[in-house]
Amino acid sequence: MRSVGGAGMVCFACLLGCASMPPPASPTSLTVAPPAPTAAPAPEAAVEWDARSGTLRCGSEKITVPPELREQVRWTNTDELAIVPAGSPTGGALVIGLIETDDDGGGALDFLEDAAQTWVRLQLLAGGGLLGAVEMSVSGNTNFEQTRLAAEYTLGDGRGKALYLQSGPCRIAALDFPLPSDHPPLTNLLAKLEARIRALSPETFLERRARARFDARARAGGD
Repeated sequence: MRSVGGAGMVCFACLLGCASMPPPASPTSLTVAPPAPTAAPAPEAAVEWDARSGTLRCGSEKITVPPELREQVRWTNTDELAIVPAGSPTGGALVIGLIETDDDGGGALDFLEDAAQTWVRLQLLAGGGLLGAVEMSVSGNTNFEQTRLAAEYTLGDGRGKALYLQSGPCRIAALDFPLPSDHPPLTNLLAKLEARIRALSPETFLERRARARFDARARAGGD
């Protein structure tokens, strides 16, 4: 009886060992959803007027407009802003915007042509007209990234001042005509930009001599 009982226990143990056991449960897999697509940031406008801060901007160049002139800021086209003071004649004008480019990439001749055409536009915006003999003293310099032209001129019985600055793709130009006895309001707005470009490429001796001659003639004419 003991042996039978022992054999029965062994057989029961064998049955338990041979019985199929369920496979162990696999760990729960986590599915991470991809992040929702986000819209690409809108490109920054090349030319901008911030009325709240009174700032004109083209590219990296900025001009802060005095409060008394902010109502006179207007768009001339989609890529250019202008300040044309109220009055008749207005006595000056300022433009800031992108320079039109051609397939050839521009050059010295294009730069000088653009500066001359811009001066004509500003002179007409200022209400000065183009009648009369023009005598002009021009100085300029460039470091091939920024270019500066400054002109003092007489037209008829009036005397004017013009500044033309080119920085990358941007044109910034201002004109005061007739030149007031105190500080000219619009060309003074470009003083900081002009000083920076002039410091990078100082005026030459010949330019200083030409300016001195022009000033002497202008003073003699005024007397």
